[in-house]
Amino acid sequence: MTRSLVWYSFGILFALFTACADFEKPTTPSTDFDIQLVNPVDSSIVADSLAPPDPAMWVESRIQGLRIRFNGQFSETTPDAISGVVDFEGYRVYLARDNVRNRYSIIAGYDLHDYHKWVWAQDSGRYVLFDIPYTIDSLRCLYADSCEDTNFSPRSYTRSSPYVHPDFPDSFYWFEPHDFNMSELGSTTPIRKAYPDEPDPSTLTPGELTPERFTDEGFLKYYEYEFDVDNLYPGMMHWVKVTVFDFGYAPLGIDPSETDFWSGAIGAYSLPRP
Repeated sequence: MTRSLVWYSFGILFALFTACADFEKPTTPSTDFDIQLVNPVDSSIVADSLAPPDPAMWVESRIQGLRIRFNGQFSETTPDAISGVVDFEGYRVYLARDNVRNRYSIIAGYDLHDYHKWVWAQDSGRYVLFDIPYTIDSLRCLYADSCEDTNFSPRSYTRSSPYVHPDFPDSFYWFEPHDFNMSELGSTTPIRKAYPDEPDPSTLTPGELTPERFTDEGFLKYYEYEFDVDNLYPGMMHWVKVTVFDFGYAPLGIDPSETDFWSGAIGAYSLPRP
């Protein structure tokens, strides 16, 4: 393990930030619930997002199944080449019996618990999207009674029943889940942390990033995940790929991107019962 890798790992903070845009405060919204993605900075920008780097992945044969292990240290900490934002959103696990592109199916997924905030804009007469997704924690701090108010649910505010800001009664917002919000590892998703007790590296000092914090392959254990695939036909080759996807960057009109689900797939056999 080189010192540069340790300092690089420590120096990256895995955080989502929210961007704010000024707009003329709206009057009461009409029943025309058109929505659009807007670029308040420069509407002439046209760019394709680059998905974060694929996670490192290993596949182990098991009795009538496979164990998939992957590490997303660089998937979750690499800034987007265009926006400069760490835009990691989640992972998807694909499986196929033959390494043929159109035969892969999604068997598991994980994504952050976050939401789009649609804002009623007077000038366009419709709801518009200005910002990157907001985490559930940031929405609670902004719009709930307190940051610890777990009763606040963004899903309660829809296009037909928006949130009305108490300090600006002519401001209206509604919230839409970004992806499926399968964010509870081992609960809402079968993907789980391989080392659930490992602390977030961003909370550690350089001296605490000891060799025990890293896997044998040299990755931080905090970003290590595993997933079991069961009930596979014994003795048959199966192909696996774990992809990573981002949330794009709405301020620049950049759509979300995902890495290729076929390129780099790993094949492994499920084992017969003894």
